[in-house]
Amino acid sequence: LPILEGLMNETGETCSIGVLDDDEVVYLVRSEARRIVRIDLHAGSRLPVYINSMGRLLLGAQSDEAIDRYLQALAPVAMTRRTVTDKRKLRELIVATRRTGWCYIEGEVEERVAGLSTRLRDATGATVAAINLTVMNRPRSRAKVLAELLPPLRRAADEIEAILRFGVAPR
Repeated sequence: LPILEGLMNETGETCSIGVLDDDEVVYLVRSEARRIVRIDLHAGSRLPVYINSMGRLLLGAQSDEAIDRYLQALAPVAMTRRTVTDKRKLRELIVATRRTGWCYIEGEVEERVAGLSTRLRDATGATVAAINLTVMNRPRSRAKVLAELLPPLRRAADEIEAILRFGVAPR
């Protein structure tokens, strides 16, 4: 929580950590930025994998067979006009997270909300969770969001991974 709070203070965005549970992302912890308009998510909240940046990233860490099983069973529903519901496109986006180590979605759950996530790995290097920034609508391009927010998000992930790997935060 202190790492999430530090990230929230640095970026001004709400931060979360989530894990994969079948076809949903479960929020474990959340540090919410102070805003007039808030998103009703908290520890224990669940969202479908396909519309969530943490979900896509966590599913991307699974085997090709697991991804295919997930997509075969999926009946995607468009939450907004920007929700990706084409299974072939979803597979491409999910698999791409393996290469990049991060996932960015914009306007797929709520029109004016984006999500940026990166993986959290344990001592074996396995992806066990994801850390996320919920990016509220501001006049910023995708490139600007990535340039401004991905570096601090990765730094926070590095701090959490050090705890997962060694049991202590880096000094």
